[in-house]
Amino acid sequence: MTRLKLLRTGGPRPDLLLITVVILATSLGAGGEPAAASPSRPYAATSFWNAPLPVSTATDPKSRLYAADIAGQIQAYYGNAAINTTNYSAPVYEVGATVPPTAVKFLNCQNKTWVDPAFLAQVSAVPIPANAVPAGGNDNEMVIWQPSTDTVWELWKAQKRDDGWYACWGGRIQNASSSQGVFAKNYGVAATGLSLLGGMMRIDELQAGQINHALDFSLVRTRSSVYSWPANRTDGWINDTDAIPEGQRFRLDPTVNVDSLNLTPVGKMMATAIQKYGMVLRDKGGSVAFYAENPTPQINAGQANPYSSIFGGKPSYSQLANFPWERLQALPFDYGKDGTQPAGIPNLDVSTMNGYRAVASTGSVSSFGQLADKGSVGTGSVVNMAGTSSRQGYWLATSDGQVHRFGDATNFGSMAGRRLNAPIVGIASRPNSNGYYLLGRDGGVFSFGEAPFFGSTGSMKLNQPVVGMAAVPNGQGYWFVAADGGVFSYGPEAHFLGSTGGLRLNQPIVGMAPTKSGQGYWLVAADGGIFAFGDAPFYGSTGAIHLNKPIVGMAVTATGNGYRFVASDGGIFSFGDATFEGSVASPSAPVVGMTS
Repeated sequence: MTRLKLLRTGGPRPDLLLITVVILATSLGAGGEPAAASPSRPYAATSFWNAPLPVSTATDPKSRLYAADIAGQIQAYYGNAAINTTNYSAPVYEVGATVPPTAVKFLNCQNKTWVDPAFLAQVSAVPIPANAVPAGGNDNEMVIWQPSTDTVWELWKAQKRDDGWYACWGGRIQNASSSQGVFAKNYGVAATGLSLLGGMMRIDELQAGQINHALDFSLVRTRSSVYSWPANRTDGWINDTDAIPEGQRFRLDPTVNVDSLNLTPVGKMMATAIQKYGMVLRDKGGSVAFYAENPTPQINAGQANPYSSIFGGKPSYSQLANFPWERLQALPFDYGKDGTQPAGIPNLDVSTMNGYRAVASTGSVSSFGQLADKGSVGTGSVVNMAGTSSRQGYWLATSDGQVHRFGDATNFGSMAGRRLNAPIVGIASRPNSNGYYLLGRDGGVFSFGEAPFFGSTGSMKLNQPVVGMAAVPNGQGYWFVAADGGVFSYGPEAHFLGSTGGLRLNQPIVGMAPTKSGQGYWLVAADGGIFAFGDAPFYGSTGAIHLNKPIVGMAVTATGNGYRFVASDGGIFSFGDATFEGSVASPSAPVVGMTS
């Protein structure tokens, strides 16, 4: 059985009660699992907050780009996704019918020259309990929910003074139980107009072990001027068509087995909710953050902070460690705006597409097959390129250490403006695209993002200059190769499997590529000669063919069962399961590299 213990939040008032569920004995549901409680929700069951998503939904064409952007922002801002509780997350005061209304006065915190009468009308009779305290932080937000009148009020920069309550902004949602949970345009606390209460993780549901609604979250970098339904406004500031618009909805890939993830209990609760209901970009903030109910009312009532037990004694910022951000799926722009949440097939995974890209020293990129062009740069000193794991983006590296990103590639930094002992000759990306390496001709390695540094030959005297680099597919090491075929391996999984350092070569080595398993690699020479080591099979070469121009790079197919070479005149040579999709026609400058 379940007993409900009614706890007053302070003072003698009988009209403001917090209901805490105390489990004495738990009945079991199907399959022996505890039957979860269903904490009350203020908005319509058909609202985007509360309605489950179809098992499979279409995805936005920028889905992988957006997922990579979220992961990149997490890395760039504090290295974790926060869960706001005491500061920058609102306390919720669920009040009874007898709480007297308060006329909230206008706090002119933004030095406006006028007072909006519609705002004053919305906050003219707010049933604020006597013991109410707004959230900490600079926003001082507060939520009042009165089920008896079916109304939600949300206040921004709320202050209690001797002459009553003040707020700089906010709004009211009437008939909340049949509402989407969005304020009329220009009102509400969130810059999108979305209700703070809609996607907030309530204390009672976290204690019950189940979240039955979509979550809301913030990012630091959001797109300017453009917003996606259900948002009706934005405070985004990034003037980039690839930036994520506020209001954008996401879900966790429904094929992910949440139970198998190495997450905390709260992390699994959140992952399950994001997979079933989704998550919505509600606001711009100082970090990537989710929102949980502020415990101030409970603490002020003499209760312990519930998050000590909810978070298992661990800090809030650790709850989402190991979350698979790369498996987020962006729903189509304005998804649900027409009143439906249609099922669909996720966009084709481009990792299965045939195609490749080549880059010239001027930064001009040519794309072939089913891979779309993502842009070029006219620097005149590009030395190579590296692709993202989704194949929807790439980086270009220049000899002076600049990095230019395109598509869903994230800029993690560069050596631009810094003194180099030798020019940069290559770039290699991490397997999940959360970082990359720049390689100097002297074997100096520069790591960015989450790419760990394992070592270099920057302080060694080499017989020949370094010409190319390959990262181990599991991220645990890298190799690079010199023009004489000498191979240098660094990291626990970058095994030395052989080289041509002791052989007489007809032409110098110009590049290398790893096998899909990471247990082998290929070296390619300027004449197209191939040298295979470890489990790398030999699929063919141009070593016996007269070439118009030398080979300058190679790339392995997505399956790992073939490879291509590119010559400096843009000629493409395909082997194994690598299809020929075209060559670079009459390049204005030498081609210097390629990627699949």
